[in-house]
Amino acid sequence: MSSKRRQPTALLAPPFGIALIALILGSSVGASDAAAPPRPGTVTLKLNIGGEVFGPVLAHTDDVVVIDYLRRPCAFVFDELTPASAYQTKKELLTAQAGGERQLSAEDHLTLGMYALQRGRLAVANREFRQLLRIDPSYTEQVKDARQAARKKKGKKGRSKPDAPLDQPDSDGAARTRNSRTQDRDSESADRQVIKEYIEFGQVVKASLNDELELIETEHFLIWTDWRRDRSEPLAGWCEKMYAEVVAQFKIPPDQPALLGKAPVFCFRTKSRFLRFAKTFDNYEASNAVGYTRTEPTGRVRIAVYRRAQTPHEVNRFAGTLVHEGVHAVLHRYYKTFNVSGWVGEGMADYIAQQVLGDHCLYGEKARLVAGQYVARDIPIQNLLRVEGMPEAHEYPVAYSLVQFLIERDTEAFDAMIRHQKDGFIVEEALRRAYDGMDFDALEEQWRKWVQSTK
Repeated sequence: MSSKRRQPTALLAPPFGIALIALILGSSVGASDAAAPPRPGTVTLKLNIGGEVFGPVLAHTDDVVVIDYLRRPCAFVFDELTPASAYQTKKELLTAQAGGERQLSAEDHLTLGMYALQRGRLAVANREFRQLLRIDPSYTEQVKDARQAARKKKGKKGRSKPDAPLDQPDSDGAARTRNSRTQDRDSESADRQVIKEYIEFGQVVKASLNDELELIETEHFLIWTDWRRDRSEPLAGWCEKMYAEVVAQFKIPPDQPALLGKAPVFCFRTKSRFLRFAKTFDNYEASNAVGYTRTEPTGRVRIAVYRRAQTPHEVNRFAGTLVHEGVHAVLHRYYKTFNVSGWVGEGMADYIAQQVLGDHCLYGEKARLVAGQYVARDIPIQNLLRVEGMPEAHEYPVAYSLVQFLIERDTEAFDAMIRHQKDGFIVEEALRRAYDGMDFDALEEQWRKWVQSTK
């Protein structure tokens, strides 16, 4: 078969070869999707971004539920649901396992009560605790301690720095400054000029959108944020740890920086500022996105993300989005200035985020559950493999699983596949060249066997 070459494919492309790679909210499903009303035996999930989805539960863990929605497995983190919907769904699952609501055990009521208490639903928690103590009064002290801890936490809210959901990562010695420039810089003159222009652009954004924006400068990033100083500490570490992970994955030599100058990152604390930034500076309607990366043929990039709240789940979600988008920015210029599009790029971004954030990221858990359902139900993935544009958001877990399979099979071959893509070969031809003639049919067959073997 003759080799096929292609031009860079913009995922959400404005004119002039600029690409916007966006991370979309939820699982690309919501109230606007047409579907039949829920049937008996299904669950209805109300999303905290608005809208609802419904379908039979296919799999679930303490953190994630997978439902059959529009004939496809869709994974949701419970904290992506409204607190009421998350509690109700957990109760329905426990009730089904127990064989009826009256069969719920003391441990079941404790689980539900603690879940409600941790999310501020005190009346619901108290109702569950009363049921618990009727069944087993020996839990009295445990319930008392839980209530006291919740009251103390509520009393401290707003008076001190909140508990960090993520360990503050080590920024690997990266310099951290605000509204200043690093004095010692060994960059070449072109990089220095780009950094200068990036900082000037940040000042324009600050003057236009928000005078509270401040600059955190690290070894590889220029992070503009309106977060409070006592809450912005982890930003530098997340970015630098992500960069280090990509460099390690692809064995990028220290004398071959993967970024042109330093990548500008804009971290907003409100959706309104994020939307204004996207519309004003990128002419991008970002209402359905939580973050995006702008890439240019010149190698220049910029990242924009926002945080919806200061809850532990939302900070974790934000960190996952920040790292995901950062991977797109770094990969854009690795080897050659060229976007890694389709399922490879999205799967790689989620995979690196999982490596960086560990237990505070649920991309891997969603991938394991969704991939298992695709295999168990014999759902084909050829459409995902062959579409070079952006996959549907509910397909990201499958993309993650495919990337994980290829990396675990042969890390060096995966690196070669990325380079072949950047040389202009379509994904299947890049796969063939890197993995000893493997085509998409062989990839799907071997991936299915791997998923079954790793259950």
